[in-house]
Amino acid sequence: RNAAVKAEVIAAKARQAESEGRLAAAEARAANTCVWSTFAGQCANGVSQGYGEVVYSRGSASRGESFAGLLEGGKRVLGVFSSPVHPTVGSASQSRYEGQFAPDVNNRAGGEYGLAVVYYHDGSSYQGEVALGARDGFGVLRKSDGSRTEGRWSKNAPSEVVSWDANGSRIRSN
Repeated sequence: RNAAVKAEVIAAKARQAESEGRLAAAEARAANTCVWSTFAGQCANGVSQGYGEVVYSRGSASRGESFAGLLEGGKRVLGVFSSPVHPTVGSASQSRYEGQFAPDVNNRAGGEYGLAVVYYHDGSSYQGEVALGARDGFGVLRKSDGSRTEGRWSKNAPSEVVSWDANGSRIRSN
């Protein structure tokens, strides 16, 4: 349960980083500095460094996705990643990730790692530990119908959890 509370704190910091990133991007565009095909924001020596915004487009598999927040050495660290409904996953796909990122070579969605709050297109949300974009570690999944599942997750699958219905009645544990 402690991880879910910490995830809320990290998410608040991520939302602040998102605001800073969007502001830095607007300033960079206005000054026409540190603006590349997919990035606008703060940079040093030709590399995104500090706050900024990345918008994925131009025929990539990530079309329509965006990130705003803190980058170090061109890699996402903390911020908000937004995604439209994925055509093959549909409403179960994530729509918004607010949290920590592990630096990865490609700066893709797979860098989602640490504590986060994740919102899904179907109206559900998850607060807790995430690894490579999946629920992994302790966390709480809240469904849009008001039910919730709390406990340990492994690669998006519940492993040691307790579930409650929308009225708060315990319905399952394993």
